Amino acid sequence: TTSHQPSQSPSLSPSLSSMPSSEPTGKPTDQPSFPPTGSPYYPDWISTSQVCINDGLTPAYMKELQQQQANYLYMDKQECCETHFSWRVRQCMGNDEPVYYRDGSSSTCVKGETR
Repeated sequence: TTSHQPSQSPSLSPSLSSMPSSEPTGKPTDQPSFPPTGSPYYPDWISTSQVCINDGLTPAYMKELQQQQANYLYMDKQECCETHFSWRVRQCMGNDEPVYYRDGSSSTCVKGETR
């Protein structure tokens, strides 16, 4: 006899249905998904360059909650730069190295705008 109850252990060879389901298997998400081959851009405030990067090392607090993802994660680098580094979008977009110059009042160098 065939039982309609779930088994107590996983099947070694699950059955496959040749009929598609009549209902979708999941709901659409509120936020667009990120490309499967890349990581989202996020603002990197910790490094001295302060740019938007997509190195796959997104800090946990930026990706744990849906609301945090909307605030910190971007599919577009320019949008990330304009949102979080509006005073230095060009440097953020190009990841240019900053220019250092002598400040004139001492023998120390200070970081200036990019070339």
